[in-house]
Amino acid sequence: MAGHRGLPEDALHPSALGALEGQIRPHFLFNVLTTIQTYVRDRPALAEELIGSLAQYVRTSLSRGGLVLLAEELALVHVYLGLERARLGGRLRTIFDIDPVALGVSIPSLLVQPLVENAVVHAAARRSEGATLRLAVRYRRARNRLVVMVADDGPGLVRAPPASPGRPFAQTPGGSGGLGLGLRNVRLRLRVVYGDAGKLRLLRRCGGGTIAAITLPAGSEKGERPVLLRDGADRAALWFGR
Repeated sequence: MAGHRGLPEDALHPSALGALEGQIRPHFLFNVLTTIQTYVRDRPALAEELIGSLAQYVRTSLSRGGLVLLAEELALVHVYLGLERARLGGRLRTIFDIDPVALGVSIPSLLVQPLVENAVVHAAARRSEGATLRLAVRYRRARNRLVVMVADDGPGLVRAPPASPGRPFAQTPGGSGGLGLGLRNVRLRLRVVYGDAGKLRLLRRCGGGTIAAITLPAGSEKGERPVLLRDGADRAALWFGR
């Protein structure tokens, strides 16, 4: 597996990142199983569907490693959000803005899902009115960079700096201080795989809420560009209703 500039070729070896990849938060599994239990008697067909989705989520999360296409990562996000919608109902609202070209970019597995989970847990699940999550993905051709943003209109992070036109992705103070397990995991893996070229930044959303943004190289040190998936736009439409 090709490394990025300045990184050892075995940077993605399971012995280096195995403990960081494939983590599933215990409280998420507990909540989903509790939701399924409530549907077993009155809505057995839905309960069966949720069990299948949960099995797919667990199997995919535990079996993936190394680099995957962003398209594959978003498929996992789609399954995760389906499970959470069953639990939260109308309290979880989503908006997606996916650049089809970005679907062909390779990224470390389980990099986007923790950002989405963080927004669900801290914005939608904690409030009776829930929250709206916006997932935006862009491929910046000029700099060959991938940008992934997850924004919510929840209560927001007290320590995160506000967004501004001049500083759209301001760093949270104190490095990883104050980050939950999932976001610390993401930040550490970005550092291991991409060095200083991969970043996770948090900021307060204007009007309330939080924005989590990942930026990383979209190709190898040889300047390779992502492969445009022939059915990329169709996949985006299938998963996210575009």
